[in-house]
Amino acid sequence: MQEPTTVVLRNVRVIDGSGNPPSSNQTVVIQGPRILAVGAASAVSVPPGAQELDLAGHTVLPGLVMMHEHMIYMVNGEFSHSLPFSAPRLYFAFGVTTMWTAGTDHPYVERNLKRAIDRGDVPGPEIHLTSPYFNGPGGLLSDIIVTEPEAARRSVRYWAAEGFRWFKVHDHITRPVLEAIIDEAHKHQAKVTGHLQSIGCLDAVELGIDNIEHLWFSCRSDLRASGPSDSRDARVDALFHKLVKAHVTVTATPVDYVRPHREQAAAALEQAKEALLARARLA
Repeated sequence: MQEPTTVVLRNVRVIDGSGNPPSSNQTVVIQGPRILAVGAASAVSVPPGAQELDLAGHTVLPGLVMMHEHMIYMVNGEFSHSLPFSAPRLYFAFGVTTMWTAGTDHPYVERNLKRAIDRGDVPGPEIHLTSPYFNGPGGLLSDIIVTEPEAARRSVRYWAAEGFRWFKVHDHITRPVLEAIIDEAHKHQAKVTGHLQSIGCLDAVELGIDNIEHLWFSCRSDLRASGPSDSRDARVDALFHKLVKAHVTVTATPVDYVRPHREQAAAALEQAKEALLARARLA
């Protein structure tokens, strides 16, 4: 069996993720998938024959684990284009080594991409797959629109057999359908996450949901006042107590939609557009 390649990163700044301040002029020794040593050059033993890289001015940090990710480009909030080539490479380039998708319009693309990454054929992070979106009437054309519990169960069984271990419900789902999805998913050792609107978080917790996306958006109906003496702090405390007691996790997903692009990013997008137009003219 061939020994895994050993790579040495020299003169890097290391952020270890523990809260300690960054350490400068560090040496990192990597063999295959394992980090063998991190420390000052004088304290680290380098195996003979290792490939050495002088990365002065660069920073090394633990891989990022992202909990609500998509590999699509949205158009007008209605349609999406899959990005099977660029998405995994971009996630990798920004330091993401593990990601959990939060629903998909292109389930087979993402399943096959995950398999290709797992085989080592394609660069990209470890992917934990979530199903297509389960929704009720009013959902998008690409959603699985389900109105009957038994239809929901059939669909859960199908996607579970295809290798999906998480199921995503969206904002128009009905209570009987959600109950059926949760029950059927749990029978297949799978879990359910929700972008909620038609059903409140407390109701979803009662039904056995495993994760809630977009905490304040999904749970806003649970945070409305029920009377003049009802305080928001008390409602928040009650919500979190219920979530913790039921072992329901939350993906908060704070987003700034109005932040402008940096000038460099805008220039890069313009260059990419011009390159695509030039290629189209030559075709």
